[in-house]
Amino acid sequence: VGCAIDIGTTTVSMVLVDMCSGKILAKGSSGNGQIRYGADVINRIIEQSRQGGKKKLQDAIVKETLSPIIANLCKSAGISARSILRLCIGANTTMNHLLVGVDADPVRMDPYIPSFFAWEGLLARDLNLPANPLAPVVIAPNIGSYVGGDITAGTLATTIWDKDEMSLFIDLGTNGELVFGNRDFLMSCACSAGPAFEGGDISCGMRATDGAIEACTIDKDTMEPTLTVVGEQKCVGICGSGIIDIISELFRCGIINARGLFVR
Repeated sequence: VGCAIDIGTTTVSMVLVDMCSGKILAKGSSGNGQIRYGADVINRIIEQSRQGGKKKLQDAIVKETLSPIIANLCKSAGISARSILRLCIGANTTMNHLLVGVDADPVRMDPYIPSFFAWEGLLARDLNLPANPLAPVVIAPNIGSYVGGDITAGTLATTIWDKDEMSLFIDLGTNGELVFGNRDFLMSCACSAGPAFEGGDISCGMRATDGAIEACTIDKDTMEPTLTVVGEQKCVGICGSGIIDIISELFRCGIINARGLFVR
């Protein structure tokens, strides 16, 4: 059995696969336990640089996040964790550093060269992962400080590197990454997409969780808004999609002008 893991800044997803048939045996996901140390990679890098920080961040991903998901998937598939003979991990550069417990400060410091791009010879026992102790842990190689193994794995899987036509591959997560090109060349870059989702720098901005306004329509005559809220509770704030809706509705109804200023 093989285990494929996507370690996102916000969410971790995982599948157990029969490596002979390719059949998916179980799949699951949960929030990344590191989130209490910061919603974005920069805050987590700062936290890991403090005394005992590397161990705290590593435990948050290995003990609190990965191990429980693996246990649940093994139970669901009816197999022993020792049956997992290979683990493959796709994650951004910072997540890879925090996973193996290596100093991530170079990721955010000039000249922005990570502590490592690829990591060979890693075994499940080195990370105390619930799997066969000698199971190899394959980490998709990083490209740069903010372009990591998640985009490498996605680029490999989409085969855009082996096509004549130009393709644009977008990994839209808390840390957004893009790859453009074909078999002749590939260019990549990254952007901080999380604030766009989470209403960054908006006084009432929030993640798309219970209580978030995710959509809005405004009556052009009465200017009364109709809100769509995530979950059953009352409004708490506005997430990214809600902000886009509200701005477009305010403009459509003539409440703001094309420059974004309120029409008094």
